Amino acid sequence: MMDYKYFRDMYIRYLRNFLAKDEVTATTYDKYMALSYAVRNELVGHWINTQKNYIGKRRVYVLSMEYMLGKSLYRNMVNLGIEEAFAAAVSSLGISVKELFEKDDDFELGNGGRARSAACILESMATLGLPSMAYGMRYDYGQFRQEIINGKQMEFPNDWLHKGGHPWEIARPEYACVVKFSGECNPVDVSKSLGPYEWKNAEEVYAIPYDVPLIGYKNDVVNTLRLWSAWANEEFLPDYMHHNDYVRACIEKSQSGRITKVLFPEEDVKRAHDLRIKQQYFFVSAVIQDIVRRHKQKGNNIMELDAKVAIHLNGSSCALAIPEMMRALVDNEGIEWAKAWEMTTNIFSYSSGAMHRDHTEMWPVYKMNQLLPRIVQIIFDINMEHLDLIRSRTGHNVDVLRNLSLIEEGEVKRIRFTDMAVLGSHSVSGVSAANTETMKKHVYPAYHTQYPERFNNKTNGVSHRVWLFCANKPLSSLITRTIGSEWIRRPEELEKLETYATNKDVLKEFFTVKSMAKSRLCETLRDKLGQIIDISMLFDIHSRAIHTSKRQMLHILYVLHNYLRIKEGGELPYRRAHIFAGKATPSDFLAKQIIHLINITADLVNGDPAVKEQ
Repeated sequence: MMDYKYFRDMYIRYLRNFLAKDEVTATTYDKYMALSYAVRNELVGHWINTQKNYIGKRRVYVLSMEYMLGKSLYRNMVNLGIEEAFAAAVSSLGISVKELFEKDDDFELGNGGRARSAACILESMATLGLPSMAYGMRYDYGQFRQEIINGKQMEFPNDWLHKGGHPWEIARPEYACVVKFSGECNPVDVSKSLGPYEWKNAEEVYAIPYDVPLIGYKNDVVNTLRLWSAWANEEFLPDYMHHNDYVRACIEKSQSGRITKVLFPEEDVKRAHDLRIKQQYFFVSAVIQDIVRRHKQKGNNIMELDAKVAIHLNGSSCALAIPEMMRALVDNEGIEWAKAWEMTTNIFSYSSGAMHRDHTEMWPVYKMNQLLPRIVQIIFDINMEHLDLIRSRTGHNVDVLRNLSLIEEGEVKRIRFTDMAVLGSHSVSGVSAANTETMKKHVYPAYHTQYPERFNNKTNGVSHRVWLFCANKPLSSLITRTIGSEWIRRPEELEKLETYATNKDVLKEFFTVKSMAKSRLCETLRDKLGQIIDISMLFDIHSRAIHTSKRQMLHILYVLHNYLRIKEGGELPYRRAHIFAGKATPSDFLAKQIIHLINITADLVNGDPAVKEQ
């Protein structure tokens, strides 16, 4: 174990040689960056060795359009086992470590629960040492920044990449690839209706990868999250020869780079067809190209791809990876259709949190055909082969065929993305036992009838190292003193705490830890919002996305009920402090009205001396 002097010298080296600052001219953000680079320096060797150790092993690739990784600096220091030495090094220079941690970006490239769950899965896979790699999108503007003005939510762009740089990512331009849109498709051999085909005269966009390390807990394992950024092709569009307007051509070309510009708020996804479709295809095309390249680069035969590669789709937004894999195998690698489909279904697995059929993702065929002509053709061919198989099993039952078709007929034909993910995967899992049963009975009943062996449950949770061990050190220290440290790696060890449920000494320490946490929250509310709260009050906290389904409205009605009860001379059994936190999607009018109502209620209650203390 190196002493703090080594880490102090490294920190100073990065501050001066990398950022060209000294102790006098450096801002707090400069110091944060220097510390982050110094920590990154400690993980690079493990990162390289981990990738070497994975050679020859079957690799799991996780695809998710969104991640919410949270603050990385402290967590990375903890997982490397160097937090104490680095903290001592920085403190010896008279620098507040806490201030540097606060400068760390939340890395919000996602909207909610699925994005948080995806990040936790990656942390757990690294700690378990699973040969894995994850892919995502490098949005220029992540989760929007919220401000409350006159009681109402106002949204502002979160330009996280340009605030001062992102110290954890490493650009990999040597692995860039080209993604195609629009154009036309022609068969290589007209006698083969299922391909291969050529995709010509397409608009081309470069996909540039950036790698972010995912560190396992004290096991020297560092996996990779590869994020893709869109860059315009250097060539002008074909119509430049007709108008010869250089400035116009540059503007038109720059539009290609907009693909990864914005993370769509959750409720807004379906409103922007063109760009969202482009985002989804850009992502999966870059990923499939990268996976195939990595496989062949190691000297493997393409026919062994399904033996060496497993791809997990986190949500239906990644479903286009299935026809894109077929395109790669049939058009690029010349594999016969039936064999390519067998390989594809062996490769893919899919997790879905869908609870209602009406809420599943679908896109118009005409719009898809404009942007992705070859992909639409492959989807229709997959559907044709699939329905032929169903006819051979069940006969020509129109209702069965309609329910199992990838295409929803109607005034506007639509492609059912979730159905495509189910059909193209050998394993389909829910995120909880209840969710899995809902999927079987209500969301995909027709598919469950035909392919019951595919459906299974994988209950999702959060990483306890992120949400407990790193987030609450006093509590985690108490747990370690009580049951040992094995729980940090194995969360099932937490069951041992049940035997201490009546232990007075442990309970006394627990209440002390809880009181300390409430004190820290009170300090934060005082410093950030100017709210003074008595620590002895019962804290009723509602922290999650603001939405009509998340019960904030019910909570506010409860607050108003208690307010009226006190005004009428009644008393409450406990003095309560109601604390709300969360964002509303910018286009969700009702959710934003709930935020306004929360603030109006706060002004009413807090401004009334008769009830303020109750």
